[in-house]
Amino acid sequence: MTTRSRSGQSPKARAEPAASDFPLAEEVRVFDAHLAGCADREGQFVLIKGSDILGFYPRHDEALAAGYDRIGDGPFLVKQILLHEPVYQLGRIEP
Repeated sequence: MTTRSRSGQSPKARAEPAASDFPLAEEVRVFDAHLAGCADREGQFVLIKGSDILGFYPRHDEALAAGYDRIGDGPFLVKQILLHEPVYQLGRIEP
């Protein structure tokens, strides 16, 4: 069975959302771009708003509190600096 898209685009092309559709996409890009330079801060938590790194904190709750103090209820990213992200398996993988 063949399905046609009304817009003339393939379903795959239509299903790919733009980066701007993801909340905190810019903050994640900033984190990824600066990760290699943060090796000496591994284990700490970074606070990022837009393209600005606002600070580094030893604990998650301190970074979160600083985010609320400085930014308020708006979106911001608090992420732990890990040079090697753990990989978790959820569920079974069947061949």
